[in-house]
Amino acid sequence: MPALTVDAQKKAAAAAIAAGDFAAALAAFRSLIPEMAENPRLWFNIAMCNRRNNSDADARVALQRALICAPNHTAATHELTQLTGPLTPSPKAPRALYIDPCFAAAWMVRGDTSLTAGDAANAENDFCRAAILQPARGENWFNLSLLPVGTSDTDLSLLWLKRAITCTDGPAEAYERLAATWQQQGHADKAINLYREAIRRLPDQPDMHTNLAAALIEDDQSNAAVQQLDLALQLDPGLARARWMRAWINLSRAEFDRGYADFDAHWQNPSEKSRQNLLAFPLWRGQPLDGPLLIWGENGVGDEILFASLVKEAAQRAKAPVILECEARLVDLFQRTLDGVTVIARSTPPDQRLASTPPVAQCSSQRLPLFLRQRWADFPNHDGFLKPAANRYSEACAAFDAMRPAPLIGISWHSGNPRTGSRKSIPLASLRPLFERFPAAHFISLQYADDGTEIAALQAAGVSNLWANPNPDLVSDLDGLAAQISALDAVVTIVGVNAHMAGALGCPGFVMMQKSPLWYWFRSGVTSPWYPSLQIAREDKIAGFAPAIEATITALQEHLARR
Repeated sequence: MPALTVDAQKKAAAAAIAAGDFAAALAAFRSLIPEMAENPRLWFNIAMCNRRNNSDADARVALQRALICAPNHTAATHELTQLTGPLTPSPKAPRALYIDPCFAAAWMVRGDTSLTAGDAANAENDFCRAAILQPARGENWFNLSLLPVGTSDTDLSLLWLKRAITCTDGPAEAYERLAATWQQQGHADKAINLYREAIRRLPDQPDMHTNLAAALIEDDQSNAAVQQLDLALQLDPGLARARWMRAWINLSRAEFDRGYADFDAHWQNPSEKSRQNLLAFPLWRGQPLDGPLLIWGENGVGDEILFASLVKEAAQRAKAPVILECEARLVDLFQRTLDGVTVIARSTPPDQRLASTPPVAQCSSQRLPLFLRQRWADFPNHDGFLKPAANRYSEACAAFDAMRPAPLIGISWHSGNPRTGSRKSIPLASLRPLFERFPAAHFISLQYADDGTEIAALQAAGVSNLWANPNPDLVSDLDGLAAQISALDAVVTIVGVNAHMAGALGCPGFVMMQKSPLWYWFRSGVTSPWYPSLQIAREDKIAGFAPAIEATITALQEHLARR
């Protein structure tokens, strides 16, 4: 059936109104929008049909559209005034809206008031009105992006931010917020230019320079990052986050004196969310103590494993008992290994034992290198500082017995971290040369939360020596992971918990490392001073991971030849 003409639709709408069928009239009017979107009379008629259908919210939107098309449309102004309530000035209903309901700035002010009061639904309505009435003003679209998740989801928030920066007057905060969103999603490269534009618009904001520096670090541009951090510290010499990041860069270059000069700013000026504030004990300065020292872990399982290597040395330096507060999954592993240390699970509120025997000082485990690893010579050679549970080790050996005497190699290739995972992950298919070079070996997945898809695809393509893990829950069973790694001949992995675990257990590990790792992996070198049993192959800035994969194959060949 051919579509009705504009005139035919107008007649259909008029006939429906005459018959009192306002739903049909509304449908007819809406069908005219593609042809008459700038016609104020059309929007007014749509509004009136909505009012007759008891849909005042839709009527308000249509009246606003009518006034956008014709700001002096008297009937639309009158009807919109009727819908806004009594003519009583208040903070939530500025009098300006009754004088001029098309005054976008007044809607924006009322939206701000509602958002501050926690009324996100009304804030969203008012911000939308402001954006409709004044679409060329970037701040109107930016305000919509500030709505809490649930009112405006992440994808919609991105849309508002993208719309805001298309406006000539797009606020610097819109560029910064959009940059931060891209960065959180693992796209530091997209964030950099947005941060630069935010700084161009607001050059004297130290936090913006610091945020740009963070993106530059993630994009392997450390020299440019230092420049931004220096600018941030010129603007605010006490900005702890900027000093902390500069410390990371200098320490990653093994410039220990320069790095440690800034390092402690992170704890001397802790953020509001820092656990240091919750625990409220004095900060340890590296001195002997006359009571217990509380050491607490932060920043993830891998970091907690690495810095646990320093806990017993800290106890010796403090000449005092140590309480180690850690991720609950690590309690048994640490308690079994760290003789003389009381290990408790991190919780909020903290474990009651801290109240019954209060520590006299506290220190993040991540801060311990400030006192204990100031030079290369401070790194001891060791063959592991953790050990698996004997019964779990026996279980792991029994699970792998059917595959012996072939070499057994653990393998992990993917990080699920939304911000950093894409930079350090390697598609499993890219490791096919590794599996094919060692046809007599068995490769066993140590991958967290592996759904088996990539393994199945390679098996279907003819790879016959790659296997899923017999333990279905490596995420929560870190004791089981430690036992498995101890029972294998070697581990091949990207940076992550498997690298830390292999190094901490003193097991042979081959780490394929991304271009911009955390500071303690350093910027160069094929070994780790923290973990002598590991060998490192680093991603190439141009060729990517391919050379690292080939170097890992060579190193693994040499290792297996010595078996």
